Amino acid sequence: FIIILNILFFLFFFYYICNTLSYFHLFSSPLVHANDINALFKEVTIASKFVSNFIILYCIYLLWSPIVSLLSINITLITSFIISQIHLFEDTIFHFLISVGILTINTNPQYPRLIFAIFILFLLGIVLIKTKRRTLDRFFFFVALSSVFVTSYIFHHITVRGFLYDLNSLVQLEHSDILKYQGKEFEETCKDISQFCFKDHKIIFEKEGGDEQEILNNLLKDPKLRNPLGSVQINNRDYQYLITLDEQNPNRGVLDIHFYDPYKKKIISYFYTLSLLAHFSWTIIIILLSYLHRPDQIKWLRTRFNLKRL
Repeated sequence: FIIILNILFFLFFFYYICNTLSYFHLFSSPLVHANDINALFKEVTIASKFVSNFIILYCIYLLWSPIVSLLSINITLITSFIISQIHLFEDTIFHFLISVGILTINTNPQYPRLIFAIFILFLLGIVLIKTKRRTLDRFFFFVALSSVFVTSYIFHHITVRGFLYDLNSLVQLEHSDILKYQGKEFEETCKDISQFCFKDHKIIFEKEGGDEQEILNNLLKDPKLRNPLGSVQINNRDYQYLITLDEQNPNRGVLDIHFYDPYKKKIISYFYTLSLLAHFSWTIIIILLSYLHRPDQIKWLRTRFNLKRL
């Protein structure tokens, strides 16, 4: 029963990978459709966090247990899936840390998971220092969690700090050019290029049924404004925005959503997809290594394939 259950959950694991791969054509497409990008962003984000949560939680299990077991893998898979679905780290814990003053609203929501993972890696490292508690399974997962940090840093540096930085610079340069115009010319320019400009806290040009004014109202609640870029949730939808204020008149500016939102999500999806594939590979390799290095498994392989030494 445990073996069947384990197979089912590994198939569920593969479902997330395949579902993400089904959107891969979007990465090479020059045209970005918002609905497709939102679907890609949602699926790949949850799948990537699912895998990383599994590695983190299983390292917690190995703080007490010296070896990997099928039952513990199943339980950890279920727990990881629930945590990724309810966004425990980036939502519940993140907002709790804000409420107690440890983090600010402009802090990256991924910090709680990052800090927690570093703490677990530190504890597992202490366990490995003690010779009596050192096992191959613990060492393998210590390497796996360390690899998560290394690969995440590399992918983040390439995508978020590379591509996204270039995108931000491009959009802000365009906004600066628009803000050079004054009066009616400013308003006409915004309408001609379909940019959401605002003056005296009112959107000048807004699509029918759009959420631009509500988004602007939410951003203006922040006395600092006002983080120039970030995300805001309106009507159960998460918008990525970039806002540029006129340095001479802070009540005038440009709010970019419909161009910036899908392209930023596409770049972040690059990061999560690369992380997903790398971390999933670490997980499969580490679990296989854990089982193949056991004496009973080595004996079975020798018998099955008629090997004299292994």
